[in-house]
Amino acid sequence: MTATTKSNSQNGRSLPVGWEWMTLREILLTIESGGRPKGGARGISDGIPSLGGEHLLYNGKFYLDEIKYVPEEYYRKMTRGKIQRNDVLVVKDGATTGKTSFVGDDFPYPEAAVNEHVFILRPKESLLHKFLFYWFQSPFGQECVDDNFRGAAQGGITLSILDNSKFPLAPFHEQERIVSRIEELFSDLEAGVAALERVRAGLRRYKASVLKAAITGKLLNDKLAIDNGELPEDWQWVKLEDVAEMRLGKMLDKEKNKGELKPYIRNINVRWFEFDLSDIQFMRVLDNELENISVRKGDLVVCEGGEPGRAAVWNKDEPVIIQKALHRVRLNNDALPTYVLYCLSADAQTGQLEKYFTGSTIKHFTGQSLRTYKFPLPPLEEQRRIVAEVERRLSVVGEVESAVVVGLARAARLRQAVLRSAFEGRLA
Repeated sequence: MTATTKSNSQNGRSLPVGWEWMTLREILLTIESGGRPKGGARGISDGIPSLGGEHLLYNGKFYLDEIKYVPEEYYRKMTRGKIQRNDVLVVKDGATTGKTSFVGDDFPYPEAAVNEHVFILRPKESLLHKFLFYWFQSPFGQECVDDNFRGAAQGGITLSILDNSKFPLAPFHEQERIVSRIEELFSDLEAGVAALERVRAGLRRYKASVLKAAITGKLLNDKLAIDNGELPEDWQWVKLEDVAEMRLGKMLDKEKNKGELKPYIRNINVRWFEFDLSDIQFMRVLDNELENISVRKGDLVVCEGGEPGRAAVWNKDEPVIIQKALHRVRLNNDALPTYVLYCLSADAQTGQLEKYFTGSTIKHFTGQSLRTYKFPLPPLEEQRRIVAEVERRLSVVGEVESAVVVGLARAARLRQAVLRSAFEGRLA
């Protein structure tokens, strides 16, 4: 362990001998953000790649599948915001302020830029680029970002962070050793994370295969499978309107809505197979409206927009009202809501559900389309057996998924522990 000196301390933190507290202004050669041409970078299919906060990933790499571009002539005239090899990129505003990436040798573009939402940081010769990058990813770097964040949810950091910061500058040879050790440890961590992600991907594929088998008859008996649209004996093709009553929820209008404030479910609260009730909002509702806009136990709730078709069964004893962006599907005695949910999910995964959507860029699953949704319906008793078998298999999947989530969370904690030790001078 490296020795520390109490005389070189900030906020109760001591640095190893030979380290110095510096501000970002003292260690940076350049800090600059970019821009975009008038009208933005949308609709431009080629030119020079332009990166925003959405293209930076939390692991320091980049998401480049939906890249935007600026015209080459605009790029040539830019005086700031041009990306160079070894640059440290930091999101400067919005919900992901402080997210950081590093332009390494694997960056695929010989020329690229950042927009006005991203800072480019270039250190002086006394500071190794990756030492700065890992500091921003550490608890201390993120604490600095948080301390300098100004504004509401869409606020951010400004150039004032240059002076309102304390950076632990190690001797250059020690920076090299620390970066090398971080990357050695991270290599092992990333191998473990990759293995967990492969397990999670395999579970997703398995769940999809279970649901497909469920609605084609193969789950209980391979010989009963649907073949070229031909159904097993006693099965039938039905439209949802044949077995259910459907209606949308209530339009949110704060000026026109009257009555008592009641909690309601929005599109964002509906996930596949479950509800996220951590962010419930309220709207005014009259008593005589409740029956038409409420879901009760056993109702299927289907998203009209957002991710059209995403659905879950309301299994709570207490009814709840829904917003107009959601469909209430109330099944009759011929169909189980959970079985219909499996059909929607299986068709969503294969892309079959999309043929019912309207709209080119923003998709909607309208009431008219939902009524015509066609799916294979077995006898009620067979539905019960299918649902029971799916639940049995998915419960096992859920246990494994939980273990994967725990493993990924532990890897994230270990990553932060490594970075904390590194910038306290305690990384052996």
